[in-house]
Amino acid sequence: FTLQAITNTPDYSLYTLTYPSVRIKKLSDTETEALVLPQTMGRLLINPRSFPLQGTIKSPPNSPAQGLQFSAYYTIERENLFYFGTQDPRGYYRTNDLTFAPDFLGFALTHYPEHHLTPNIDYTTPYPVLIGSFKGDWFDVVEFYRPWAVSTFASRGPLATTTAISPAFHSLDLKASYGMEEDAAYRPRMINVLQEVQDFKNFFNRCPDPDMPGYVCDPSVNFDRFLVQLNSWHNNGFAAGMTGWPADYKPIHPAVMEVIKQLHLRGDLVVHYTFQNAFDTLSPQYSSTVASNSLLNESSDLEIIFSPNPRDRLGVIPDPATRWWRDFTRDMMVDHMDFGDDNPSYRGVGFDGAYWDVWSGAPPYLDYATTHGHPQGGGDYWLQGEKQRMQAVRTATRAIKPHVLYISEHATEFFVNDL
Repeated sequence: FTLQAITNTPDYSLYTLTYPSVRIKKLSDTETEALVLPQTMGRLLINPRSFPLQGTIKSPPNSPAQGLQFSAYYTIERENLFYFGTQDPRGYYRTNDLTFAPDFLGFALTHYPEHHLTPNIDYTTPYPVLIGSFKGDWFDVVEFYRPWAVSTFASRGPLATTTAISPAFHSLDLKASYGMEEDAAYRPRMINVLQEVQDFKNFFNRCPDPDMPGYVCDPSVNFDRFLVQLNSWHNNGFAAGMTGWPADYKPIHPAVMEVIKQLHLRGDLVVHYTFQNAFDTLSPQYSSTVASNSLLNESSDLEIIFSPNPRDRLGVIPDPATRWWRDFTRDMMVDHMDFGDDNPSYRGVGFDGAYWDVWSGAPPYLDYATTHGHPQGGGDYWLQGEKQRMQAVRTATRAIKPHVLYISEHATEFFVNDL
């Protein structure tokens, strides 16, 4: 069903709407109960009413706790099952509210209308809510949900056969990630990556393996082509919290360029670590343009996040629905494809794509700016803007390197078609 709220409140706004809200006291006194949760890749909690975390967990779409749009509660012995979910193809902002208590489980949805600070607005949910019961267990729940999800979010087809992803995915054997001390003085040691990658190849290609005499291997199977992820590629010494990011990544150390050049000669591909959800306010390139394209809270102040490392850095959150942030990211990723403008000796050498940390599992934010081309408060602009940002980056970089590939952190459904 969908929900419609009609108001007559000239002095008040419809800020949120919580419906439906269901409390199930218990399914059985004697049987084993189970709760199906869409956390990251899926989770099954046995006897959830005794779960140590008591209270309500509010999860927006695409968050690690809400990678899919359903939950279910059932008895294992008789398979009496309660189903609760939505079918939202666009990612409108809401929270799925799951309450743990010793004597009940609570299921609710809190909807955030577009322009929800504006008085006297009406609201209709732009997606259906599904509640029901049937005989089954977690597998039956997945079978019920899967046809809609696959047709909606995985329309490009199976990874084994689709041509929509980089052809490089079909030829890579293993992925290796490399990091090192963040101080730029250690950057010359990046050249050691070459030997370490070769050591990994030699190890995986041992057949027979003297350390595993019982291992049956096939000498015709070789691990020859690696995807190498460089986590400490930047020359400024900024850490995982990305001091200076995303503007201050130059100059790139010649040792990094040489590593990529040599890995390419061996047939390997190289991507780099990037963080795609903040802009450091202490960066020399932080400006009023950055601020005007970043999220505002309800008080019209900039939404600020704290960098986990180092902790003295503050970041604003660029709005993915803005043309500026889309173009900034596109131009940066294009620049990373070729180091020739930084060092003519490495013209034609560059990254083969990027790892976008957090990005695919980042929940949407609410934005109250009036100049970003979308409604204030609720809406689908965050996830739809992120999809458009990735598409702009992919189109521009694929024109330079047809094999370019992008990977991210979480397997949430909204970006299955985009990575």
